[in-house]
Amino acid sequence: MMKIPADGIYILFDDSDYEDHPNAIFRKQAFHMNIKVGGVEEMSPEHILAIMDKPDCEHFVWVSKRIGKSEHIHFAWVYSHELQHLLRDISCHKLSIVGHFLNVTYGLIDPKVTRYYIDIPTEFDCDRRAKGIVTEIFGQEKCDRHILNQGQNPDRKDWAERMQDVEPSALFDVERETLDLLCQHKEPFKAQQRYLCKEEGMFCDLDIEEICAKRSLGNAI
Repeated sequence: MMKIPADGIYILFDDSDYEDHPNAIFRKQAFHMNIKVGGVEEMSPEHILAIMDKPDCEHFVWVSKRIGKSEHIHFAWVYSHELQHLLRDISCHKLSIVGHFLNVTYGLIDPKVTRYYIDIPTEFDCDRRAKGIVTEIFGQEKCDRHILNQGQNPDRKDWAERMQDVEPSALFDVERETLDLLCQHKEPFKAQQRYLCKEEGMFCDLDIEEICAKRSLGNAI
C-alpha cells in the first residue's frame, strides 16, 4: 500500500460537482495539485480556496462528489491514481512537471492520443499502480470485471484494452519512458512549450533541448 506523509497534505472529498465551472480543472473527476511550488489556484470555489490558502498546505488532492458516490471499486481506483501523482510529485517534482506538460500538449501533436491519456507514461504508471491496489483490496476477478465495465464506454475502450493486459508488479521505468516520448517528438513539443510560455506563462523553465541532449531531467527544469 501507500505511505502518505502526515504533514503538509490536504485531501478533500467534496460534496459538490462543478461540471460547469469556468476553471476546467474542477470539471475533472479528481486532481492533485502542488500548492507549495505552483501556488494557489485562484479561480477555485471559496471553500477550496480557503484550504489552499492555509500556510501548511503544500499539496492538495481533490475528489469530486460523483467519484465519492461512485462504486467503491471505481472510487478506490480514481483515489489511488491521484495519490500516486501526489507521491511522485513529492519524490520527483521534475518528472511531475514533464508529465503535466505532456498532458497539456501531447494530444495537440498526436491526434491518436486517447482522452484518458493512457499513452502518457506518468498517467499509465498511476493507473498501473492503481490497478495493483484495487486488485489487492477487491481481488483479481472484481478488478478485471471493473476494467471490462469501464470499457463499455467508447471513450474508455482503449484504456480498458490496455489495462486488461497490465501486470502491476512488472518493472516500468516511468522516467525513461517519459524521456523517450518527449524526445521522440522533440521539435513539436518545443514549439508547444514556446507557445505556452509566451501566451500562458506556463512551462517557461522547461528546457526540452537540454533534457533530450542529456537524456536526464537533471537541472533542465
